[in-house]
Amino acid sequence: MTFLDRIAEFAQTGAVGPLRCNAALPDIAAVLGPPTDAGRVSKSRRWPHWFRYGSVQLEVCRCRQVRSVVIPTGPATIELPAAHSAEIVCYPSQTTYAHITAALDTLGCTWTTPAQQIPGQLTLHTAPEGATVSLSFAAPETAEGHARENAPLAKALAWTPAHTCPPPAPGQADDGYGN
Repeated sequence: MTFLDRIAEFAQTGAVGPLRCNAALPDIAAVLGPPTDAGRVSKSRRWPHWFRYGSVQLEVCRCRQVRSVVIPTGPATIELPAAHSAEIVCYPSQTTYAHITAALDTLGCTWTTPAQQIPGQLTLHTAPEGATVSLSFAAPETAEGHARENAPLAKALAWTPAHTCPPPAPGQADDGYGN
């Protein structure tokens, strides 16, 4: 499976193996092992918190539910967990808007481009069950407008709307991810 295949699958499903929005971090850890602590989302609060598996970043709420899955594709090599094992697979990360839209069309994955685009960026969205996926491409302005077809993928992100975490149970033991 190539990086393009993995990104197209992510756009279609919102998941990288067991890494998906609304998954419980302890359930993921049971399959992939413990995550790498990647720090706080906010300096003033412990939760939500970032965890990583390879290059994939997970934003996790205090209730241990994954709220977003981020694949930063700027580095030349991306490390993604294999589908159902703790093995990390390295991929060259170069792919373009034209390659990804063609792969999504081949999969029958519906995608849209939002009317409002950020200058210097081109974004497309997919809507797998339980999440929204955004694929963002670096598309600097040129004399002819955006270099759309050759715009390189910069980031892939799946997210869900915010939710209210239930309060922690009194006397709840630390599960190793911090309270």
